[in-house]
Amino acid sequence: SLRNILFKNILIIENNVKSIISYQLSKQYGYKESDYLNERNFTQDPLKVRQVRDVLSKIKRQVRVNSQKHSATLHYVSNYGYIPMWVLVKVLSFGLTSELFSILKDEDKKVINDCYKLTTDQVSSYLSILANYRNLCAHEDILYDYRTQKVIPDDEIHKKIKVPEYEGEYLYGKNDLFAILIIFKHMLEDMQFQELFREI
Repeated sequence: SLRNILFKNILIIENNVKSIISYQLSKQYGYKESDYLNERNFTQDPLKVRQVRDVLSKIKRQVRVNSQKHSATLHYVSNYGYIPMWVLVKVLSFGLTSELFSILKDEDKKVINDCYKLTTDQVSSYLSILANYRNLCAHEDILYDYRTQKVIPDDEIHKKIKVPEYEGEYLYGKNDLFAILIIFKHMLEDMQFQELFREI
């Protein structure tokens, strides 16, 4: 039951993030994948050149593999010869969406950060950890004692509810189920969070 509650709420965030990213990239760079998937539209950091190419190549591969299976992508390819970003994100895994965020230009990241009133570090770690837990939920894995490799940044919530510390590090709410609840508090609307809280 707990897994189902978490899964449902992770999907809400996944769909929202995909919508915001697809809207921003389409608005800035155009509606065809040849436009919005152009390397020039992503970070120009010399240290991330390889990562940008790698992520774009994964996205194009998912398009090739899934465009024939997914009715919306098939419809656009058949009728218009291209796939708009808001359709493309439907075939992207949440993990790949998280990687896509990491290669965006700072100004595009800022639009997404501002939607949630978060920093780039927060959004980056939140998406990565949510994608990890989403996979656990989807494969019906045990998640109540699972810990991810990535951690979320220290948060006001840790301090407010007096999470115990050891040698300056919080013992809970960094890479565990409690961290997921902190992420939910930031990324769900108030009513959605209250409903989640009630269900738990």
